[in-house]
Amino acid sequence: MSRLDGDFARRCAGLCRGVGGAARQRFLAPPSLPRRAAGSEPSGLADYTCGDDYRYVDWNRAARLDELVSRQYYGSERGRVWMLLDVSASMEIGQPAKLDAGRQLAAALGYACLARHDELGAAAFGAAVGPWLRPCSGAAAAATYFRFLEGLGPQAGRTDLRAAARWLEPRCGAASQVVLVSDLLDPAGFAEPLGALRRRGCGIHVIQLYAAEDARPTRRGPVRLEDVETADWLSAIIEASDLANYQAVFQEFCLSVRQFCAGRGLACTQLCSTARLAEAFAAVQRGSSRSSTRRVR
Repeated sequence: MSRLDGDFARRCAGLCRGVGGAARQRFLAPPSLPRRAAGSEPSGLADYTCGDDYRYVDWNRAARLDELVSRQYYGSERGRVWMLLDVSASMEIGQPAKLDAGRQLAAALGYACLARHDELGAAAFGAAVGPWLRPCSGAAAAATYFRFLEGLGPQAGRTDLRAAARWLEPRCGAASQVVLVSDLLDPAGFAEPLGALRRRGCGIHVIQLYAAEDARPTRRGPVRLEDVETADWLSAIIEASDLANYQAVFQEFCLSVRQFCAGRGLACTQLCSTARLAEAFAAVQRGSSRSSTRRVR
């Protein structure tokens, strides 16, 4: 992976400055911009997002123009963001690996949070949770956060999203944002742990990372397949029809993620590990602003 050093920090600062539109007023906005708060000085309007307080909705504008927007105010409250990064063995798949792409994206998003003086905590998870970083704030903490991410390696064993959710539940609340960076390949499913966090009242942004070979494998003929999380092997003969069936199943899985998030007001971004960092960063910003999804292509 690219080193998360001073040059990377300057690149992150440029990404933050380059974000425009309604996304600039959401949880990854630069610190110099106003945010909604319990203040009295108005700062403008932003698109309504699922979970926004109805008291901030401009109902007169909604009746006149048939659009939902929320009033924004200057304020000084500090938010808390928890960055959950999947480091299970399946995240090593891809060129570049999903883990490397996820680590860079988590670094850029975390830098944006620190630069705007939100508190940022982070944790890695696979079969268990750990290591983790206590919440910190301020741009000066970026170096510590980057070192934490650089020190993460893949974990053996099956992905356990429920363990990550149970660990995080007592640490997050209604004022918290949770950013989950994962391929979501948990045999037990993603619905129960994400639902549990949602019931805690925290905002959630699901970033589903997939490798090109996850979506469109090309190997045909006699093969031996290894489950990288259990080391189990399976011999098979793969034909063109098998590849087509697999791709259909993968698309159905991605659709189920989008539908789950849309039905519960969770932001969702689906990205290939080959996406450029600037493209991925902008896609997450758009998803945060509109509570929308970026579909698998």
